[in-house]
Formats: sequence, structure tokens, C-alpha cells
Amino acid sequence: MDSRLLTVLAAALLAASCSPKQAEPAPAAEPPAAAPAAAPVQTPPPVEVAPLPQPTPAQTAPVTPPDQASPEAAAEVAREYFALLGARQYGMAWDLWAGEGSASGVMRGDFANHYTKYATYKATIGTTGQQQGAAGSSYIDFPVKVDATLKNGGVEHLAGTVTLKRVNDVPGSTDAQRHWHIATVDLKPTP
Repeated sequence: MDSRLLTVLAAALLAASCSPKQAEPAPAAEPPAAAPAAAPVQTPPPVEVAPLPQPTPAQTAPVTPPDQASPEAAAEVAREYFALLGARQYGMAWDLWAGEGSASGVMRGDFANHYTKYATYKATIGTTGQQQGAAGSSYIDFPVKVDATLKNGGVEHLAGTVTLKRVNDVPGSTDAQRHWHIATVDLKPTP
């Protein structure tokens, strides 16, 4: 064969392989059975949603259970405080002071120094006085009598008041602040 003929044949084969193939018509088939017509999809109308009302600060303030705010709850804290002193649990007693202990006027480590002179320390808490409120807080006083024995054998009798404080249910107050805490202890020697 002639080289020119071979070149033409090669070019024709190459062109045929690169050109898109024409699809042959498919043989006629029976038309598919008609499917039931689907209902048209309807888009629901837009719904306006009103924003939820924002709670007022009074609605967001936690509510203290009535028993936690009661004079009886305050008396229990006073009894616990003096019982802890008698049991030489000075750190736990200091924790009962308002302001995370700062109302005691001394640092936690120094608090025990005042009580280490006692061999025994027993307090009697009297009935409550009038509960009062001021600047978002409540206060309540209890009369206290202390009979203590010193380590050197001496005896001390003290009398006075313990004042407890709690923050009322006001916005921003914490659960800890709404519990009763020792605010002041004013004891003086008695004969």
C-alpha cells in the first residue's frame, strides 16, 4: 500500500474515534402507564412571630424559700456558729460571717487566735428580737450568753447580742448572699 493511503486511512480512523458518536434512535416502546398526578406543592404563607417579652429584673431574681429567710433559719445559723466555736471548728465558724468572713474583721487564719485561750465555750441563744431591713438587706438580733472556761482554769461569763444579716431577693443577689450570716457579735463580760 501506498504510504499516502495509509496516512489518509489513519487520519480517518483518528477523526472517527475523536468525533462524538451519534446516538441511534431507540426502538419504539410502549408508552409508560400514566402515574397519578401529584398534588401541587403549596408554600404556606409566612407567619409573623412576635418576640417573646423579655423578663424584667424583678422576674429574674431568684426567690428564696420562705424557711431560708425566716427568723428560725437565722437562729439556727447563730446556734451553729457558737456550737462550732465550742467544738473548736474555727474555720467553719469564720465561714458563717457575712462577706465571706470579712465581716469578722480578721483573716481566717487569725480568727482562731481569739478562741484558743478557752478550754470550753458554751453559748445560749435567746429568742429573737425584731427583724429589720435596710438597703436591700434584712437584719435580726439574738441575745447571747456565753459561759467559758479558760485553759488556765479561770471562768468567763459574757453577754450581748449576735446580729445576723441576709441580702433580700433583689436582682443580682447570689444564693449565698440570701442565706443568713453573722454580721456582728457584741459580747461583754458579766459578773
